[in-house]
Formats: sequence, structure tokens, C-alpha cells
Amino acid sequence: MNKISFHILRIGLAVTFLWIGVLILRNPEAWGEYMRPWAAGLLPVPVTQVMIGTAILDIIIGVFLLINLNKKI
Repeated sequence: MNKISFHILRIGLAVTFLWIGVLILRNPEAWGEYMRPWAAGLLPVPVTQVMIGTAILDIIIGVFLLINLNKKI
């Protein structure tokens, strides 16, 4: 039962990361509005670019969780 629950959790997290990454990529301006103005002022690049980078990172994490790089050899 423990192995099954681990795989269900891993796949659920992967789908969540992929889903959020796609949502951010579709509308990065809207997601950038969640950032506080003082934090956005500290960024050296526009908030939209930061959100696109966040979306790409979320998608990469989701893909890595799906392909299960934690296999024992």
C-alpha cells in the first residue's frame, strides 16, 4: 500500500505543477498581479518575465515528477 500511495502522490503533484505552469504561461500578467509592489520593484526584469520563468520551472518540475527520476538502479 505504501508504494501505491507514493506513486499517487507523485502523479498528483506532477499534474498540479504542470497545470499551474500552463495557467501561468497562458496569462502571466494576471499572475504577476499577485506579487507585492515592493517585491516587484526589487526585480531587475519585468514581472511578466519572472512569471514566464516561474511557469517554465513549474512545468519542468512536473515533467521530472512524471518521469520518476527517483528510480533505484
